[in-house]
Amino acid sequence: MRPWTASAWIQAILAASWLACGGGGGTGTPPPVVPAKAWTPPVATPGYYFADRIGGQVYGADGAGNRHLLLVASSGGGMRLFARRYPAAGQGWQSDVALQTSQAEASAPYLSVASDGGAVAVWRETLDADVRILAARYLPDSGWSAPQELAAGIWDYSFAGREGRALLVLWDRPNRAMSARRFSAAGGWSSQEALPSTPLNDVLEIRSAIDASGNGLVLWSVTTGGLDAPVWASACTASGGWTAAKALNQESTVLGTAGYYPRVAMRSTGEALVTWAQFADAGFPAIAQGTYYRTYAPASGWSAPEYAMADVVQVLALGENGKAASAGLRPNPHLANAVFQVQTAFFSGTRWSSHGTLAAGAFSGSSLGAGQSSLVADGAGNFHLGFIAAHSASDTRADAFYVRYDAATGQRTLPLTFDGQVSVEPGGIQVLGLPGGTASALWFTGWPYGFTFSDYK
Repeated sequence: MRPWTASAWIQAILAASWLACGGGGGTGTPPPVVPAKAWTPPVATPGYYFADRIGGQVYGADGAGNRHLLLVASSGGGMRLFARRYPAAGQGWQSDVALQTSQAEASAPYLSVASDGGAVAVWRETLDADVRILAARYLPDSGWSAPQELAAGIWDYSFAGREGRALLVLWDRPNRAMSARRFSAAGGWSSQEALPSTPLNDVLEIRSAIDASGNGLVLWSVTTGGLDAPVWASACTASGGWTAAKALNQESTVLGTAGYYPRVAMRSTGEALVTWAQFADAGFPAIAQGTYYRTYAPASGWSAPEYAMADVVQVLALGENGKAASAGLRPNPHLANAVFQVQTAFFSGTRWSSHGTLAAGAFSGSSLGAGQSSLVADGAGNFHLGFIAAHSASDTRADAFYVRYDAATGQRTLPLTFDGQVSVEPGGIQVLGLPGGTASALWFTGWPYGFTFSDYK
């Protein structure tokens, strides 16, 4: 089935209304026509903001519609972290609030906003050889707190937050050890706790997720010094304790020995979907075997690994209805100097179906990560994808694109080009799924520097 365009949606709505009224020959009163949703005109905000310093999601909204945004900006001769708020009443973006008290360089910020209006931010600071992970908390009555140091000497970390709870996973490279800290709105940050140890030479990537009760799941891909590259996983409960580490990709039904690009998405009740890209071995260049997936349930544990698709999944989202969506790259992102095409797929809860290549979206680079893409689910089960890409392999200029997956049909819209409406070069992009099937997109721009946002409502 071909993807539906906006005009097809309008025709379907009108047809449904016509049939409900007896095909035009009935005597009943026609139902009111609901205006089709559309994107508001983009609003640009100038400022020296840098998307390449983003770690993950830095754009969030509470239950009342108030928005929060973390920004890394050039200030005082360095890169500093600021927060901005956009009240639901519509007064526009408020002034920047500095979250740092030091002159260290800020990078890799993450943000989680709860429905009650609270929020937590985590980021990394570096000053010469000194590296630290810090956090700050936002309360509606008092604003942002002073920063709290969570770890020192740590460079790599992963953050996941949901409804006043958060999970921070730390990789201590010099000591070859992984640890975690948990956050709750009621109790603040916990002490540091060790994760299960695994054979490894180095950790390549860490991904984490958390449910509404504070139970978490962590994935980490590692090198061993040989041709194996396991993808490990461990789960924790809100009260503490970690399950033994499990190698997700080291089974006889999985082709190849090396796993890269682990991704995890979790429902509020703790069920999770995990994907990773499997390769023949850890050599370079390696042969991609495709993306595999497993599901996780707190009561029953892991499903067996199954093949999902040939594309390498880069961003993944899971709705509360158990359906999921992904966006990935083709061909093999493990190869150097390649141009990739953006692929999308939909997971029904039991099987994957590929949507194929987007009409636009040639991407030259190693991944859709590092702020270059954002995929989220809204409360109605729709998925919203934003990404930065070129229109074709020969196009040297990137644009900001948006694609929507419909919850009812599993189909996606054709890519919408945000940046066609503004004459700037986009950087990173952030997308929000909001109540009632609405959404918001925010993308950072090059010269002139700043950010631009638009709402789908």
